[in-house]
Amino acid sequence: MTEHEKGRQEKRRTVPARCPPVPSGPPLRPGWRRESFAVRVVTPMFGGGPRPGENDPVTLVRGASVRGHLRFWWRATRGAGYRDAKALYEREGAIWGTTKTPSRVTVQVKVLDEGRRVPAGRGHPCAYVLFPFLQQEMRGTQGHVGVVFDLTLEYKERLREDVMAALWAWVNFGGIGARTRRGCGALFCEALSAPAAAVPQDVRDWYASSQGEYGWEPPAEPAAWPTLPPPDWLVVGSGGGREPERAWAEVVRVLQEFRQGGAPDRRGRRQGRSVGSSGRRPLWPEGRALRAGRPGGRPKSGRAEDLPPGFPRAELGLPIVLRGGERPKTLEPGGGRKRMASPVILKPLVLSSGKALPIALRLRTESLDGVRLGETEYGPESIRNPAFARDARSPLHGHTKTGSALEAFMVFARERLEKGGKRS
Repeated sequence: MTEHEKGRQEKRRTVPARCPPVPSGPPLRPGWRRESFAVRVVTPMFGGGPRPGENDPVTLVRGASVRGHLRFWWRATRGAGYRDAKALYEREGAIWGTTKTPSRVTVQVKVLDEGRRVPAGRGHPCAYVLFPFLQQEMRGTQGHVGVVFDLTLEYKERLREDVMAALWAWVNFGGIGARTRRGCGALFCEALSAPAAAVPQDVRDWYASSQGEYGWEPPAEPAAWPTLPPPDWLVVGSGGGREPERAWAEVVRVLQEFRQGGAPDRRGRRQGRSVGSSGRRPLWPEGRALRAGRPGGRPKSGRAEDLPPGFPRAELGLPIVLRGGERPKTLEPGGGRKRMASPVILKPLVLSSGKALPIALRLRTESLDGVRLGETEYGPESIRNPAFARDARSPLHGHTKTGSALEAFMVFARERLEKGGKRS
């Protein structure tokens, strides 16, 4: 063996006294930034797996799902400043990628704790909004709560406001999985959470300050895509923080009372004051529309105090299965669409203390201009009609002058959550 070969062998066998530290990730590219956030799922998460409504058995939280949520919330915040859908699409593609160009944002998810399984049974306090999982084909569905994951984002430095606006909105007003607009899969990230608020106005002030920090403003007029509204549209529960699932159940009861007239107790008995000032169960006109067959017109009885038939609850989300005629019928949006996501978000907003407040938030969207029942299309007069609010038995009575169920619900939610049930 030559001296040169001996030297190479000794060099190969040299072991350092101390191992070097494990690198936290690949070296950052020039002009890029990397940030990590600890995120916790505080209400049951359903969906995200290969079958609808079921969690992924391998990866509970997928990076692709997170990216999709961030894209939506970018449109709802920073995207609100664009003139039209074409300008929005071009900018969105430049940040989040298209089928032809890569994303300028990389998303990595590492699940640290898979939490615990919870069933979506009828005994759940929020079963009213879990009804899709109670149907025969999805019976036995289980969700996960308490999931903790580490979210690492890498992006170009100049995109920080775009990325952080989307992340802030997603964590506080969105969720992961299915039915996030009804509070499923709600999230908490201490680094992005609201301060431990004493009164609802503190939360609205935090909301307003976040607009300035992340550089976005609500549009003056509704855009062709959903956007976050001004701070005064945010309805926040009073009375201090509570456990997230309790706050969730509280705001779900508000929706149930508005639509049905009082949340049932554990035995299924209806309790509490109904929405209609007459003390009776609220009177909605959809059933009358099925029987009369003339939405927006007068009912067959001709009584002035009766509600005209129509479909005001369509504004709260479609499709709706209506029962009241010979057989159930499905009410869908007009124009050939099959569904319209609800513009109302109901969820617990988790504060920096870990406690939560129930919130109701109405996304700013274009007004629903028509619905379809079977082969028949109906115009906006069948959805918003001042006559819907005239009768004291109507849930809209005293809450809206235009006959809009969307407007009426937000007023009703403010009364229940912020004012303890008292009308302003």
